[in-house]
Amino acid sequence: MSFFLIASSVSIGQNIQLGTYIGHQTPASLELYFGKFRTLSGTSYGGTLSFGQGPGGTNIYRNSWIELQYNYKSADLSYFDYTLNRQFDAGTLEMHNILLGPIKEAHSGRLRPYGGVLMGTTVLVPQFTTSEVRFTASFVGGAKLDITDRIGARFQAQMLMPFYFSETQIGWSPQYGTTAGLSSSSVIFSASFNAGIYINLMKDLDN
Repeated sequence: MSFFLIASSVSIGQNIQLGTYIGHQTPASLELYFGKFRTLSGTSYGGTLSFGQGPGGTNIYRNSWIELQYNYKSADLSYFDYTLNRQFDAGTLEMHNILLGPIKEAHSGRLRPYGGVLMGTTVLVPQFTTSEVRFTASFVGGAKLDITDRIGARFQAQMLMPFYFSETQIGWSPQYGTTAGLSSSSVIFSASFNAGIYINLMKDLDN
């Protein structure tokens, strides 16, 4: 609950961090009525823009940030058809994640563990059909290491969870083309592990 209190109360005028990262994202799968889609693991890229009190805050707002995050992954996509009992190459799938939420650092030292909860949207762009937009929740955790007052390194693990609700979905196979069916509610789980750098664009070290 404190995460959302921080999100509504943190001042965005005191500190600004800009970051970029690269990492590894694990495979993900989605069960549909006629079969199952699965992506391979791949390289993910991303960037962050964070506003907050940082070390200058007080009480629960100290070392707190509101973070806007974008990350991208492109990976090979396969489709296993339950009717034919065969797996097919389905081209590639691009994933664009745009997330926003509170980040809380453990303390004000040079090495600072942190955690956060972010929410937003995932845009899925498969090669064989039109793109889809899904609500996404995400948990993040990691550590920031100050190299200088202005530049630091960031190491992060993240769980991305785009939501699929019960609705009519499109099944696909090379022999039958596209057909409609009902998918059950499900969540696509995909973890990423990345490292990057951040820059303090505005930092009040005295407060």
